[in-house]
Amino acid sequence: MHKYSILFDIEGTLVDSVPLSLRCWQETLADAGHPVSREALQALSGMDGTDMLEALLPEVSEKARNEILKERGANFERDYLMEVRSFPHVRDTLRSLSRVDTALALATDCRGKSLGRYREILGIDPFIRAISCGADVPEGKPTPGILESALRALGASPEYAVMVGDTPSDARAALRAGTASIGLLTGGFSAEALRDAGCDAVAADIATVPRVTDYIRMGVRECPGEASRRPKLG
Repeated sequence: MHKYSILFDIEGTLVDSVPLSLRCWQETLADAGHPVSREALQALSGMDGTDMLEALLPEVSEKARNEILKERGANFERDYLMEVRSFPHVRDTLRSLSRVDTALALATDCRGKSLGRYREILGIDPFIRAISCGADVPEGKPTPGILESALRALGASPEYAVMVGDTPSDARAALRAGTASIGLLTGGFSAEALRDAGCDAVAADIATVPRVTDYIRMGVRECPGEASRRPKLG
C-alpha cells in the first residue's frame, strides 16, 4: 500500500525542452504574422496552449489561434523533438523516490509523439505507476484535471501527494488539486515567481527533489534554503 504519491511534470522538469519550445513558439507565431518576444512567451510557459494563445492574441479569432496551435505542434515534432535531452540524474532520482510507501506518476500536458519520445529518452517507466497527459483531460494546467486524473489512477489522496513541476501553472494546478508542490528552477522561472504561484518549496533541479520531499513529508517548515508553507503530509 502506498501512502504517499509524487506527481511529475515532464517538460522543463525531467527533460530540457523549454528553450527549444520557446524558440518553436516564436518562429511559429512570427510565420503567422504575430511576432512575440521570448520574454512574453517565457512568462506564459507551462500554460495550456489554448489559454496561452488567448492571452497573447486576444484580437485573433479562435479558429486562427487553433490553426497556430496545430502548426506549432507539427513544427516542434518535426524540427525540435529529437533534440530534447533528459536532465542529469532523472532516472537515479526517480528510482530513489520509488519506494514501498511512495507511488510515482507523470502528470503532463504533453501527449502523443512527444510523450512517447520523452518516455523513451528518460527510461523511467519501471518506476511510474500512472500517467496522466493532455489527451486525458479537456484542459491543461493550471486547471487541476491532469493532477486529479493521475491521483485517481493511483488511488491516492491529494492530502498525501506532492506535485513536482517547473512553472507557476504547475503550482496553481497543485493548489487547485489540493496537493503540495515543489517548483524547480529548470524551467526559466525565478524562485520568487514559483513561490508566489503557490509552491511549498523550491529546488534547483530534479536531483535535489528527494531531500525536499522528505522535508515536506515530515512537516518541517524550513526546507534546505527555502520555506515550506504547508503542514506535513502524514
